[in-house]
Amino acid sequence: MNIFVPLILAAILYIQSAPAFSNVLHYRPHGPGRPDGLLNWLQPPRLQSYPTPTQSTTLISCSELRQIIIRNGYTAGDDLEAHCQILNRDASRLGRIQTRTELAMFLAHVLLETGGLTQFEEHAALVDQQAAARYASPLGRKDKYYFGRGCLQLSWPENYKDASLALYGNGNILIDDPDWVARDINVAWATAFWYWRERVRVVSGVIDSMDFGKTIRAINGQIECSGLDATAQKRFEIYWNILAVFGLPQPVHRNISC
Repeated sequence: MNIFVPLILAAILYIQSAPAFSNVLHYRPHGPGRPDGLLNWLQPPRLQSYPTPTQSTTLISCSELRQIIIRNGYTAGDDLEAHCQILNRDASRLGRIQTRTELAMFLAHVLLETGGLTQFEEHAALVDQQAAARYASPLGRKDKYYFGRGCLQLSWPENYKDASLALYGNGNILIDDPDWVARDINVAWATAFWYWRERVRVVSGVIDSMDFGKTIRAINGQIECSGLDATAQKRFEIYWNILAVFGLPQPVHRNISC
């Protein structure tokens, strides 16, 4: 008998007994909405729509990210370094974020929407099926819900489809599996960077004037910009705190308006 046959049979038996790779992708030791930190395993497929920078850009240190989280009343989790890696890897590549001031605006919304990088699914929709169903549209699948997920709470089938097409070259990937946006730390950030790039930074006044109020209007304007809204005020406070951590100048006039 060929001496390699037993080795081959042993290898086949080992592979059959090993857990499927998809189980690794779906592993969430911290519970719903928490990133699992398996940065090297959780690489989204076909994330090639935007150019990769020729050199690594360090926009934020892990120490700064920790300070930002704590200064705004949140608790830094075990996956802070993974978040830090993704920010420096993809903020410019996927979100076109070029400056620390722009990063401060972006992160202010991320911290508020995720409770300091701890919740990646809309809580109300998780506990109330009617709340989840309000995001339905003919574009979505009948057995799926398109409530807020990810670092900027991606919502509505249209946004899931557009993000999926831009990031992965296939509009059906996130339409068929919207939970992936909350399940995978990379996708949670990638969809947020996409939304920032395509829906926020293109708004007049956001980049040319660094007007934080305009970013609120682009993200949640119908709800928060009709008066003196407490959530909008909280977004401003987080933004100002991030500027302080970055050592950037505060706005001359702290007008809370959007």
